[in-house]
Amino acid sequence: TANTGTLTFLSGETSKTMTIVTGDDTAEEADETLIVALSNPVDGVISIATAIGTIFNDDSINTAIFSISDASAVEGSYIYFTVTRSGRLDGDAAVRFSTADGTATVADNDYTAFSGWVVFRAGETSKTGLLATGNDTVDEADETLTVTLSYPYQAIIAVGTATGTIIDND
Repeated sequence: TANTGTLTFLSGETSKTMTIVTGDDTAEEADETLIVALSNPVDGVISIATAIGTIFNDDSINTAIFSISDASAVEGSYIYFTVTRSGRLDGDAAVRFSTADGTATVADNDYTAFSGWVVFRAGETSKTGLLATGNDTVDEADETLTVTLSYPYQAIIAVGTATGTIIDND
């Protein structure tokens, strides 16, 4: 909420401290900024009229936070993707995952598409999923695919995309 006020400098004073009270909420959101603007000086000059303040979000520790890591494997084996959970661990939380083609494609049998939910019970911090890759005899560059996290339940997503690299063995 915007506020206005007056700063009064007594003779010899060169600085003043202002306190800005921010609201406390439980919303998972990015840090927010505010601008303080000085105007209408009486018997003085304003040399720097504005300042930017940052309201840091302090709510992420009150919820689970999901991240997924990049992974790789030689073609014909499994790529092991790991989803980690940090932050709040005392309740259940879940997140959906799905694969998407990159240079590796399902149509070329480079990997098997997969989607579903990763469910974390209270106290669990890590889950690993296997993604089967195809084995061909084509001498080619390494290929990539993407695994994306979405629809978090009782959580937020910090790192929601991982690259899977299929290393050519031909």
